[in-house]
Amino acid sequence: MVINTSNDITPKTTSQENYTLNTAASSAEKPSDKHTPTDSKDQVQLSQEALLFKHLQSKIQESTGIDSSRVEDIQQRIANGSYIINSENIAEKLIQQDS
Repeated sequence: MVINTSNDITPKTTSQENYTLNTAASSAEKPSDKHTPTDSKDQVQLSQEALLFKHLQSKIQESTGIDSSRVEDIQQRIANGSYIINSENIAEKLIQQDS
């Protein structure tokens, strides 16, 4: 079977997402067939888990890894003087990392 990668993959909406890949049957595959080549469709069904994985993977790739709302909150607290640094907590976390 030959897959033409220039064809479009068109998603369908069902309970499980279907992807249809259009491929044309070549005359070299069936030399004795007198009918003209017709379009055939190969289908792949992705499970809900695979779709969730695909969605989460794209979210991770889009993410910068920085919680901008938390950064803004800390910046505001530093600016207005209400940000308190707890040196005991910092020391405990440093010790935990070493062990």
